[in-house]
Amino acid sequence: MQDKYVIVKYLRLSLEDGDCPESDSIKNQRTLLDSHISFVFKDIDYEVIELIDDGYTGTNFNRPDFKKLLVLAETHQIQCVIVKDFSRFARDYIEVGRYMDIIFPKLQIRFISVNNNYDSKDYAGTTGGLDVVITNLTYAMYSQDLSEKIKSVRKMKYQRGEYISNYAIYGYMKNPENTKQLIVDPEAAEVVKRIYLMRYQQMQYKKIAIILNQEGVLSPSMYKKSKGITNRDWTGLNTTAYWCDAVVRVILTDERYTGKMVARKSKQPLGSTKRIYVDKEQYYIVENTHEAIISQELFDSVQLVNTNKTTKVHNKKLFTGLLRCGGCSHLLTQSGKNYYCRHNDYVGSADCLCERISHQELVDVVGKAVETELLKTADIIKAQSEIDAKSKMHRSKVQHIQNQIDRLKRKKVDGYIKLTKGEISDEEFQAITTDIEKQIALCNEQMQMQQEKTLSAEDLSVLQLFGKYVGMKELTNEILSDVIKSIYVYNDKRIKIVWNFKERLVENVICEEKETSA
Repeated sequence: MQDKYVIVKYLRLSLEDGDCPESDSIKNQRTLLDSHISFVFKDIDYEVIELIDDGYTGTNFNRPDFKKLLVLAETHQIQCVIVKDFSRFARDYIEVGRYMDIIFPKLQIRFISVNNNYDSKDYAGTTGGLDVVITNLTYAMYSQDLSEKIKSVRKMKYQRGEYISNYAIYGYMKNPENTKQLIVDPEAAEVVKRIYLMRYQQMQYKKIAIILNQEGVLSPSMYKKSKGITNRDWTGLNTTAYWCDAVVRVILTDERYTGKMVARKSKQPLGSTKRIYVDKEQYYIVENTHEAIISQELFDSVQLVNTNKTTKVHNKKLFTGLLRCGGCSHLLTQSGKNYYCRHNDYVGSADCLCERISHQELVDVVGKAVETELLKTADIIKAQSEIDAKSKMHRSKVQHIQNQIDRLKRKKVDGYIKLTKGEISDEEFQAITTDIEKQIALCNEQMQMQQEKTLSAEDLSVLQLFGKYVGMKELTNEILSDVIKSIYVYNDKRIKIVWNFKERLVENVICEEKETSA
């Protein structure tokens, strides 16, 4: 007979399972469980066994330490299992309920889920597991419904032009009488005006930031701290945050300085932890919601200055930044209508491009290579059309398979309810569950077979890169910068094009080709 009351402290974390690493970290789980154990079991002599499955999904039980837990339970070496919440134990609530109602009570093991406020000793002789399953499913549906309602409320606030962020943007402060409205902060507003004027005079972002730092002007984050608006360490590295080109750029592209309220520049898809930017057409823009710091005319003029660099990029010479020596990988230098390896002048390497290569020679060879890819793209577009036609036939079959999966899942729930009512034994339930899982796996395989009828990843990459250029007759900077990463020219005049989706050698000796053509 054991002298001590043995408790298994089970911890699990899986980033792929969608867990939040900050709140559900192994360290935080351990701290919570240790505190709960010391409080609940303070009057008895106990021993704790810690089992951890770090990096394992909760959607199945194929986890090393979970299997150890079952061995300890089935050999009657433990008296209690404690977890942070049900999802740490498993994400299949039906299986969680089966362990709570059938397996653990049969083995006389107490089960505690701290955050769910569940302790099996409070449910002795009842089917508390089923109640908890239904409750958690209800909470999940309620949370989703509540989330949609919150989005609706936020949308109405956007449409009314209300400011709902925690902090006012630099240059403004929140109106003490109405925190949903912005009022001008005179001190910061003068800095904003100055930044716009400097940019209007063609000054670079970096130069603007350097001037502000040299003059001791506090950056937006440091300004908030100096005013007692926040104590947050914005840098994460030290106590000082300086002006930089990125901060200047943000201010120079924020249309709210013209007196408009601009909201919902990004959104967070359901089930995702990441936000994605949306097109400007989807913004919520309300005019005249607060006093303008910058006139619309000045703002528009500065945007033209901001895009001026992009305009210059389109006017650059063909092949700029793409041509490299096949021997030393340095960028080739242009001299008139020819290119050469300047590095070869310094080191005299035999591997470097010794002879000069003309601009027209490169246009001919690279143009031919691009044309070949465009012809392939035309074939891929044709293949895509055929796949689209066939996919219509498969959609109904996919839907039929999905309906089968849904029916099987409902059948599993029905089996669990019969188990809790004592209408079937645990062995019968496991047999039913095993059969259902096999059928679901078969359905998923059939589903996968239907979904695999599509273009290959490489074809999709080619289509994405070259699709918009089909029919193009002339080599341009746009297509070169879009589809080509770099072009290597070797001493024997071979050219290697590194595409943005794959790498290929263009076996072409330019001089020999010219002689043949002649």
